[in-house]
Amino acid sequence: MVVHNLGAAPAQNVVVSLVDNGHTVATKTIDIIETPVEDLAARHVPVVFELTPPSSDLEVVVDPDNGIEEIFEENNTATLRR
Repeated sequence: MVVHNLGAAPAQNVVVSLVDNGHTVATKTIDIIETPVEDLAARHVPVVFELTPPSSDLEVVVDPDNGIEEIFEENNTATLRR
């Protein structure tokens, strides 16, 4: 999966969680995701979770604790399709 920064400022220490039926089963932290203005390629960061559970109800949640100030928060969750 790929995490994007669409904002006007770099995002630092971005937590990405893998959630199975409401329970966090794995997390990764991305050091920095640049802005689209500074580096178009750097705003896309791949995230790989090894050994994902065999579930059909997996979600990926970016910034699950809302530690990053954002104008638009509704695009921080996605269903993982297999």
